[in-house]
Amino acid sequence: MSKKINIFMALLLMALISIVGIGKVDATRIYHSEGACSYHLNFPEEFLIVEKQNNINKFTALAANGHVVYCYEHGIKALNHQNGDGSIVGPSYVTYTPNLGSSYVDRALAYGYSAADSSETPSCSTDRAATQLMVWFGAKADKAGSSYVTKLTQLTQSDLTTMTDSTIGAKAYAIKQMMVNHKIIPSFAKATEASAASAEDRMELKYSETNRNFSNSQTDSKGVLSSWTKGTDPTGITSSVSGNTLTITSKNDSVTTPLKFSKTFKAISTAYIRSGQSYSGTRVQGTKYVEPKNESMDAYVGYKYEKIGKGTVKIHKIDKYTGKNMKGATFGIFSDDACSKKAVNYLGKELPAKKSDKNGLIEWNDLYYPLKLGESRTYYVKEVDPILEGYALDSDQLEKLGAKNNCIPVKVTADWKENTSGTPLGAQILEDHEKVVQAVY
Repeated sequence: MSKKINIFMALLLMALISIVGIGKVDATRIYHSEGACSYHLNFPEEFLIVEKQNNINKFTALAANGHVVYCYEHGIKALNHQNGDGSIVGPSYVTYTPNLGSSYVDRALAYGYSAADSSETPSCSTDRAATQLMVWFGAKADKAGSSYVTKLTQLTQSDLTTMTDSTIGAKAYAIKQMMVNHKIIPSFAKATEASAASAEDRMELKYSETNRNFSNSQTDSKGVLSSWTKGTDPTGITSSVSGNTLTITSKNDSVTTPLKFSKTFKAISTAYIRSGQSYSGTRVQGTKYVEPKNESMDAYVGYKYEKIGKGTVKIHKIDKYTGKNMKGATFGIFSDDACSKKAVNYLGKELPAKKSDKNGLIEWNDLYYPLKLGESRTYYVKEVDPILEGYALDSDQLEKLGAKNNCIPVKVTADWKENTSGTPLGAQILEDHEKVVQAVY
């Protein structure tokens, strides 16, 4: 542990301050100097913290990975925390429990610049200056509470650039975004796959007859989606992310597996703290340091489908004279009165020709048609492979059914079935959807 203490004793911080104005905002102009590393930061006065201990200024320094020390005292000169003979005046470091959930200083250290310099010499960089800036903002947010957390959240890149320069401002803004978005999931996502699959507020995919699919887009109101990585889409689903907007398209409304997103956040596995002390008027700078690590987190987005009417067309093949059900007659279903274009289901898949079963029945399901009450759509059926042995089509019956060139029109009309609350569920009852096709022996 003594090596860690010596490391921090060697990293001394000095800062001189003078008061200047930024527009109408009072600010402290901080000259931060450590060897060859120096920069100016115009820090808003309302965020300054100066704590007193025994009527003298009390200081705290913070570090990431034990290599870089960031001061907490906002430009007040930090004195050596050794006696003149080099002996340590403060207690040894002890472990402490960091709290990324509530401490913005811990977040600034975890997400900010961490040197990995084996010589223990802090490098001078814009990354470090940006991290120092956000440590100060984080310190005020931790101490003053929700009002300053809100102000921290609302800081823009332009605000931070005004305090320093464009390069440091851009880096500070990137750190700030990671600080305020720590473990925040998109507004329409859930923490578990099960909760996403059953959520009442999950995205509803709307049906498009033109495209023969279900699709919709939703924008993340928290503005964090763009920083998450989308996993592999479930079979039958195509999804894309543009900025903070998610678009989901489905060609199969039986697929309900939620989309998976992942993101790497920071965690802190090890943290140490050494309290600031004062002896005979000597000011001592207390020190913390943390060792960040990466931690993966998943979030899930569920979806549901717009309820649409799915029609059914039935054919019943019988012997005209005996009423016997006739098995084996093959019919096709078409979308035009010439029976040249095969009908498709609501997802655009062609409906195959079918043979009548032992009960003389053929049925095609999942036809889409308008949901407005009373609207109808006409399909056409034709016996494409008749039962030839001993039978012929009944021309009188075909004429009665309105057939042309043996193409029999079948009108599907929307009716309503309501649930117990009176809300229409869609066209569920079909009128005039079944045709009795007779054959003459």
